[in-house]
Amino acid sequence: MASYRISEQTRRNLILAAGELFAEKGMEGTTTREIASRAGTAQNAIAYHFGGIGGLEEAVWDFVLAQWHPETLFEFLETSLKKAVSRKQKAELGAEAIHRLFCMIHEPERPLWITRFLIRASLTEAGKSSTGKRITGRVIPALRDLFFKMTGSTDEEDAWCWSTRIAAAPIVFTADLTALARFRKGQTINEELFRRLEQCTIRDALIAAGFEQEWKEMEK
Repeated sequence: MASYRISEQTRRNLILAAGELFAEKGMEGTTTREIASRAGTAQNAIAYHFGGIGGLEEAVWDFVLAQWHPETLFEFLETSLKKAVSRKQKAELGAEAIHRLFCMIHEPERPLWITRFLIRASLTEAGKSSTGKRITGRVIPALRDLFFKMTGSTDEEDAWCWSTRIAAAPIVFTADLTALARFRKGQTINEELFRRLEQCTIRDALIAAGFEQEWKEMEK
């Protein structure tokens, strides 16, 4: 039993080490020697546990995608879009959807490298396919449908612009893509600032969708 636990820990260490390095350098820029060194194990452990670097890459993808729980947002929208009728209900629906999006993108217990990994990976064809099926390819269309429900508009370009602006804010912040890195405290996210960003995003989204008065009521 002890040897099994050690083996499983080695496997997990390799997944975490590979994920961190992939987030920092990309898959093509990372060697098996670097992965094994960071995991604190022998290089041949990669072949033993995963059959090679390809198997390890798949394991990292499985680990990363399992951390996001996107279904909570999509299931909420699928149910709630059918119920919101009044302007107040539509505004509350929009605010709650954006809150759930922020929670999906950043969970305090989730390793920070996961978002960076997804952003970097999504720039490749293989990565685009993997993230698109589970996350990115579903988030914007879901927000687009939310925009249509809230506004009654059928303008596709307005909907895409509105949706992209909402999704971009938390992704840029957590992925460390800009000078926002200065707000970090070591290797952790500034939670207070992240929540303020969430509120600003909700406010701007509701105002852009024509719900300024409802936002003012919600602030009281």
